[in-house]
Amino acid sequence: FSISSSTLTSSNDGICRGATWNPNGMTVAGSKTQGSELNQLAYPEGLFIDDDGSIFIADRDNHRVIKYVPGASYGQIVAGDNKPGNNSNQLNTLTKVVVSQDGTMFICDRENKRVQRWSKNANHGETIMKNVTCWGLALDIEGSLYVSDMAEHRVMKWPQNQIVAGGNGKGNALNQLANPYHIFVDREQSIFIADKGNNRVLQWKKGETQGTVIAGFNGYGNGVDQLYRPYSVVVD
Repeated sequence: FSISSSTLTSSNDGICRGATWNPNGMTVAGSKTQGSELNQLAYPEGLFIDDDGSIFIADRDNHRVIKYVPGASYGQIVAGDNKPGNNSNQLNTLTKVVVSQDGTMFICDRENKRVQRWSKNANHGETIMKNVTCWGLALDIEGSLYVSDMAEHRVMKWPQNQIVAGGNGKGNALNQLANPYHIFVDREQSIFIADKGNNRVLQWKKGETQGTVIAGFNGYGNGVDQLYRPYSVVVD
């Protein structure tokens, strides 16, 4: 599961240093039961929160993106049609959605091996990347899109269509990745990568040819210096 926000790349995340965790959570999307109704979800994979506090959810097994505005008990479908397919108005087992400042959605359409761009209020998407086993997405401050290509062990940047991390085969060297999952890009355009197959998190600075291990890579496990198949990463 991955969470991202249109404000997460800011140096001020809006959380004061004296903030405390409220142990009593509240449901903001979905319900207690799995399903396809507008108040239900089925294996939500990733979500994005925009500046208005609306939540966009990659509702994986419902093959749709569903949007919940603050305080709503029911969502609205903004991409997909609840049925798996490869038409321009369909998705198949999506894993991530991010939203640009103008409301354009970018969607990891995993089983279709494509990345879809879905304009605000549109009833269909446009394929901007093909033949990519996309798992994670991130937008930088310039509006460029970063895509983790799990099967090719790399991170791509669009629209430049360039490899910006990995791409040197599967491995555990600092210039390699192994099944990267979700990613995060900060204001300096450093890429933080949940390098799942290597049980580590890498920071890959802009223009560099290798990354730096910032968490894990001490064997998989539950020790304080270990990770076990990390799925996502967020930097405050």
